[in-house]
Amino acid sequence: MFNLNKLSPVMEVKPVADAEKAVVNHEVDPKINTLSFMQDIVGGYIEIFPRPFVLGGVEWLIILNEEGTIRGLPLNPIASALATEAVGRLTQVCGTVLLVDNETFQEWDRHVES
Repeated sequence: MFNLNKLSPVMEVKPVADAEKAVVNHEVDPKINTLSFMQDIVGGYIEIFPRPFVLGGVEWLIILNEEGTIRGLPLNPIASALATEAVGRLTQVCGTVLLVDNETFQEWDRHVES
């Protein structure tokens, strides 16, 4: 699914099946990786998927549009597969999502608090 040698701490995953076309790496910068940055990527209010998943020995969070399903956003097959793996049952995720490694997300959180 992913080339583990090309993982970035912040990845945008678009709702297409081809990982080469779906994944866009983003710069890690607490000054630009803000709430509005995340909302712009997912196209609305954000929700952090309740369970992280592990890929390449790293714990990842899925940040998605909280209204993606009810707004009729397209199914995201890659994010759905990752979410399904995280919870152990079939899970559908719609729209563009952000995958953020947990350590990077915690750094963002510390930056916001200071």
